Amino acid sequence: MSGRTVGGRINPLSRRPRQQRLVVAVRGAAGTGKSHFAASMADAGLGRLCYFDVERKARLLPGSDGARFDAIEIQHPDELPEFIEWALDGEGREQGYGCYVLDSWAMYFGRKHRDTLLAVRERTGDPTAQPSADELAADQMVLQEVLRRLCVDSGACVVIIDQIGAKGREDREENELGRVLPLTTGGLEYFVDVMMEASVRLDDLRPVRVFRVVKSNSAAFPIGLELRDPTFAQALARLGEAPRRACP
Repeated sequence: MSGRTVGGRINPLSRRPRQQRLVVAVRGAAGTGKSHFAASMADAGLGRLCYFDVERKARLLPGSDGARFDAIEIQHPDELPEFIEWALDGEGREQGYGCYVLDSWAMYFGRKHRDTLLAVRERTGDPTAQPSADELAADQMVLQEVLRRLCVDSGACVVIIDQIGAKGREDREENELGRVLPLTTGGLEYFVDVMMEASVRLDDLRPVRVFRVVKSNSAAFPIGLELRDPTFAQALARLGEAPRRACP
């Protein structure tokens, strides 16, 4: 039997997992090729790409005006959940989106936390006030719902970009953002199949973008694996090449 329903009821066999589905987080400093890797989803044969652009830099990517994929600028963090609903279950479904990008998680996380912080200080009149544990927990629920909708409910291939400091600058940037930046990975890692860190190296005086696997749930992406100048299509192809894990 096939199809979503049988006799008006849900057919559980319609929920078999898709083997060629990959959810990736790419972390790295500016200029390491994260956005170009994410935009390469448009050429991976997955359907039209919907690129949620929190940093409003996707205009610099070729074809982001709709010629190659749809980049949607997020001007305020509260817009993101609404735009995701539009793409997954609203009028955006008519566009035939088959894959999604969120660029970047750290920017969305930071702006959302900043709004909460400003609201607390305005309410209390204390310019140094910090959100309570309950307020931070409420924020965390909103943030995780965003990831759940994109990474789980969409049933599609997804790339989440996470901005981190350049090597040697992590401590400074974490201090500038307070406790926000260290929390981003803690929420993100539960919703992705593979997490990679991006860097740029010189090979015979030629810059090479290297993506190194730092967290993985897939035998196709063992921890420590390095991909050089990768595209998403190349990463997706690895799933078909890897041996299946034996059941315990």
